[in-house]
Amino acid sequence: KGIVIGIDQEWLLVDRGIVGVSKLSVKAKLFVHSILDHMLGDDAGHDALMYASCFEHLPYFPHCLEVLLHTVLEREADALPRVSGGQVILPKVIELLQNFDGFLDVVTRCARKTEMSLWPRLFAVVGGPLACFERCLEMGHLRTATQLLIVVYNLEPDTTACRRAVLRLLDMAVARQDRDLCVELARFLQQSAESDKPGNNGDKSPLLELFQTLQAMPAL
Repeated sequence: KGIVIGIDQEWLLVDRGIVGVSKLSVKAKLFVHSILDHMLGDDAGHDALMYASCFEHLPYFPHCLEVLLHTVLEREADALPRVSGGQVILPKVIELLQNFDGFLDVVTRCARKTEMSLWPRLFAVVGGPLACFERCLEMGHLRTATQLLIVVYNLEPDTTACRRAVLRLLDMAVARQDRDLCVELARFLQQSAESDKPGNNGDKSPLLELFQTLQAMPAL
């Protein structure tokens, strides 16, 4: 199952230490990500893939991959790589993850739980955030695309491309009549528009105009 289960025993002394009560607690810990980390560090990518495939059927397997990615990303960002000689294994982790369904879901969840300062490093290996966003749309993963918007907005220098991306996502959400997703998009646009400042010439930001356009749309 990819989990180590153990029992932790704790003694509680009562009545001036004369009487003791034993308290037992069961704890579980994932270990798949740790073994994969060691395998990739030893340049055993094929073995790591075969090993990871043995746990692919588990419902928490994507979480194992997410923990692996998050661990390696933060460790290497702190300039403390595990492998002697300063070997970087983040590209190997991404290469491993790409063999499994939900790869972009794992990357997106990891990014959302990671400091923004690490986003450029992560997406320099994965691919640009806008390219990942487009792949999510192509696969119909609208929820993942929505979660990626904040990354696209912060890393993509082309605001026009960001505006087009939001419009495509909005069109697909409306076509699916997914009201909850439309509300989530409206909330993102409102927050982004409020944080945007008009240009030097006094023009509105593209995201502010897009939010006002969305406000004027009839309800689903």
